[in-house]
Amino acid sequence: MEQVNKLLELMAYTLLFCLAVSFLLLTFNNIGQSISLLQISMYRQNIIKEQEFDNYTDDEPILIATRGEIIGLLTGSMEVNININGMLYTPDSFERDSFDYTTLPEGIYRKEYVLEDFNSDEKTSETREQNSSIKEIIFTLIDK
Repeated sequence: MEQVNKLLELMAYTLLFCLAVSFLLLTFNNIGQSISLLQISMYRQNIIKEQEFDNYTDDEPILIATRGEIIGLLTGSMEVNININGMLYTPDSFERDSFDYTTLPEGIYRKEYVLEDFNSDEKTSETREQNSSIKEIIFTLIDK
């Protein structure tokens, strides 16, 4: 009788172990499929970051950014010069750990890109934009 109880207990543990392993494998399979779908979606869209436009002027819409986006840009890896309300921060000299982020006023900032031309001989602006890289990002406080 005791042998039968041990056998039933061993079979129950084995069944539980097999169920746990199968659930684990199914989870890994689902995660792998999700990651591959996300990669395919990113390659199709070619969108790195969506930027918000607002009509503060009647002429044309402008790019806007919030204080949080600027702080996120400053705490990340800085690759270009950043100008915030006339203060220039370069990637070489900026110390993100010692910077006082409370000096940035809360509000809406106008965001502008300064492009660096590689081929200034180009006639059309569309071709110049394709052969340019971002030299500096300028943020100007427009609304509190």
